[in-house]
Amino acid sequence: GMEVSKLFIRQCESKEKCDKAGTMSIPNGKVKMSNVCCKSDNCNPGIPKLPLEKTLKNGIMCEGCIDTNKKSCQSGQPLECVGDETRCITYVTSMS
Repeated sequence: GMEVSKLFIRQCESKEKCDKAGTMSIPNGKVKMSNVCCKSDNCNPGIPKLPLEKTLKNGIMCEGCIDTNKKSCQSGQPLECVGDETRCITYVTSMS
């Protein structure tokens, strides 16, 4: 099967971003995200449960790309969206 990489991050966040889950189709893979929050000082929110795999194609296509250390997404490849993935999205992340 495909290698699965898990990244756990605990951080401060606004309540509007709490208790969300979803999936994204990406070139050659799938990103599943989930989070849980708690609101007391120094609390431990626990481990989020990842959403189930969605496989039913919905007819929407997006140009997928993953590029690091570039100004924008350069190399696109067609992606078939599944389930409730009805938007094409570009993410940018910066860690310092």
